Amino acid sequence: RQAARRPAAAIGIEHRGQLLPGTAIVVVNLAAGGALVESMSPCRPGSKTELYLEAPDGRRRRAAGAVLRCWVASVAPLRFRSAVCFD
Repeated sequence: RQAARRPAAAIGIEHRGQLLPGTAIVVVNLAAGGALVESMSPCRPGSKTELYLEAPDGRRRRAAGAVLRCWVASVAPLRFRSAVCFD
């Protein structure tokens, strides 16, 4: 957790994306080593994944990584936050 965290929009990335195998996510913040994302379904810690984000110019960015942890962020509506560490 040493790297500075920034909102996705601050570095030219849309805040919505996808976490494979198909979970729609909202990016809470990004850092050089990972991302904090929010979704409607839980992500299993330890699982390998790929994060897909779209730049404002339409180009898609991909980052491979692993889910470090996942927790309930909100009960109504039910939302989960997951920390993803990039490879």
